[in-house]
Amino acid sequence: MHSGLPSYDELHALPMPPRMHPNGFIQLELGSRKRRLHIWPETPMVTREVETPIHDHIFGFDSEVLLGRLGHFIFDAEADPAGPYHLYTAGCSAQGKVNDHLVRIDDRRYRLEQTEAIWLDAGDTYRFEPFRFHESRHEGLTATIFQIHDFEETGATRICCPIDQVPDNSAKKPFRRDGFDPEVLWAQIERVYRLIS
Repeated sequence: MHSGLPSYDELHALPMPPRMHPNGFIQLELGSRKRRLHIWPETPMVTREVETPIHDHIFGFDSEVLLGRLGHFIFDAEADPAGPYHLYTAGCSAQGKVNDHLVRIDDRRYRLEQTEAIWLDAGDTYRFEPFRFHESRHEGLTATIFQIHDFEETGATRICCPIDQVPDNSAKKPFRRDGFDPEVLWAQIERVYRLIS
């Protein structure tokens, strides 16, 4: 077992239950809103009709891969009249309050340029700064410990969405992180624990 993880029984005593992130991974706070277990199921769980995986954060973070393989793809966004994306924003705070209601930032269109791609295996770590666009992809059942740092209270998370679509967590298509069967989420967590023990 990884030395930084509580036991499986201790997880069940934590105050916050697991929830589903809009980008298809399970989040479980590890006694602090700034330290989380993230799990990407081997078979993706359908979370939304419109996928918007490229986003930034108002915080920096460190991530350690516990199981599986995680791809980290970094992008620059530039305003471009022919760009295929609009930018939306969502609120978030250091105290963990999340507003998943997305609002389009402006009428401009944006293009993205991938600047870096790395793949990480179990035992690998990486650090990422706030306000940079990225996307995570996984191969097989994948789990990480995610630690937040450098929180910018006055910022807002930005999400890239194709211009011909409306993101599911807009006013027209609400998304609820707690709208998934907890037993299904716990089964994935238990599977990870069996494999890393």
